[in-house]
Amino acid sequence: MIVLKDIVKEYEEGKAALHHVDLSIGKGEFVYLMGHSGAGKSTVTRLLLKEIEPTSGKIFLNGIDITKVSERRKPYIRRYIGTVFQDFRILENKTVYENVAFALEILGVKNKEIRRRVPIILSLVGLTDKAKNFPRELSGGEKQRVAIARAIINEPPVLIADEPTGNLDMETSLEIMQLLEDINNRGTTILMATHAKDIVKILPRRIILLDHGKLIKDTGEVEEDEPENSDQHI
Repeated sequence: MIVLKDIVKEYEEGKAALHHVDLSIGKGEFVYLMGHSGAGKSTVTRLLLKEIEPTSGKIFLNGIDITKVSERRKPYIRRYIGTVFQDFRILENKTVYENVAFALEILGVKNKEIRRRVPIILSLVGLTDKAKNFPRELSGGEKQRVAIARAIINEPPVLIADEPTGNLDMETSLEIMQLLEDINNRGTTILMATHAKDIVKILPRRIILLDHGKLIKDTGEVEEDEPENSDQHI
């Protein structure tokens, strides 16, 4: 499903954000990408979304080498991957329903199909009764549910969640994690970048641990202490 082969990413010559990283994530897996700030987590997710390109190495998504995909075809890659962020990134001037529908509108989905699909997704994320509310009327957890609904409305095979619980309290974080687990159980591959070890201990899954751009551990167990930060077809 997702394969990184000998990936190097340098933002400045001689200063690598990723050092010869090799990893493989299978279809239907739920994987935590962990490490302190600056470890390389965001670089990995940005590479997968083709926001940046590797300095060297290859990245395969569903068997396609996306490092060879042209600029024109980048939107097709991004349709294949849903994204959820720490800061929600929902539209403040649109209702919950409109926020989720917008993700389909920009893809040219017909109104009839939008009216069919949006209520189904809102029910899945537990927001049926909030459909007409604006973001300012929602809690942080509800905003993240909107973001998740928008990310999965087009049924992408892969969901990247970048610190999705970072702005939430523990109780709300666990509710969001349960929702992500439910989505994973429906067949979506999830890569979650996080440094929240409490969450990982409660809901253990495979862990990929980065430190200073190097993959130092690939395991299903949470270490008590992480290294400290010093300075098919699409």
